[in-house]
Amino acid sequence: MRIRLVAVAALGLAASLPAAAADYPVLRGTSSPSLPPPPMIQEEPTQWDGFYMGGLAGYSSVIFDPRTGAADLARDGALRSTAVEAQFAASRLLQPSQFSTRGINFGAFLGYNMQFGEAVIGFEVDYMRFGKGGSSTNSIGRSFATSTGYIESVTLSGGTTAKLNDLVTMRLRTGYAMGNIMPYMTGGLALGYGTVNNTAIVNHSGVDADPLGAPALPPFNVNSGTLSSSRKNAFMAGFTVGGGVEAMLGGLIVRGEYLFTRVSAQGGVVIDVNQGRVGAGVKF
Repeated sequence: MRIRLVAVAALGLAASLPAAAADYPVLRGTSSPSLPPPPMIQEEPTQWDGFYMGGLAGYSSVIFDPRTGAADLARDGALRSTAVEAQFAASRLLQPSQFSTRGINFGAFLGYNMQFGEAVIGFEVDYMRFGKGGSSTNSIGRSFATSTGYIESVTLSGGTTAKLNDLVTMRLRTGYAMGNIMPYMTGGLALGYGTVNNTAIVNHSGVDADPLGAPALPPFNVNSGTLSSSRKNAFMAGFTVGGGVEAMLGGLIVRGEYLFTRVSAQGGVVIDVNQGRVGAGVKF
């Protein structure tokens, strides 16, 4: 009887073990308590608004177009009151060709940005030191039958020497902020400073177109000698347009950009400047 009671108790204990194990999943080793997800860390967006300044270095191509500088000198100094000028604009025959120079130049920039979402609008002033120039000459002669009864001959020679010393631009910038990268476009006014020298020599002669007619017209021959105009402090004004990409690394700004600038100088010279340049600075 005792043996029978012990066996019945053992069987009851064995039957209760699976139910107890179900109440304690840690005993099975197949699950663990759930942990909350780590908090999301949101990176602060790059702020482009505020003042900034820095330095520039670039490679430039400067093209000088003499236009009418030497021709105006020939007209005003020798041909203004002549029939050949009034009827044929003879002075415009004097056209020195374009000349150019290339090289490395340096400068600085200062600006202020305002940010509206991804849009960035700003104003910037930059200064570049150039000190680059060159010269071009031309010589030409023509004959014309004028209404005065003469066959007038004009020989013109002369040229232009010009130099761009300094260039300042004042520009608006519009950009699109993509994190710490901002492509932008820019445009505005340009002011230059340099020297312009024009020279011209005019030989003007005439003979009677009908030497057998009456009354006979006396021949003439006038040489102007060397005419010159010099502007050592030539003021230049024009426009500039371009674009680039800027990156902000903490408080450091780096950029690469292209600018096209055209200025007209006292003395009739038009100067085109193509600049590819890089810059680095700080934002306040």
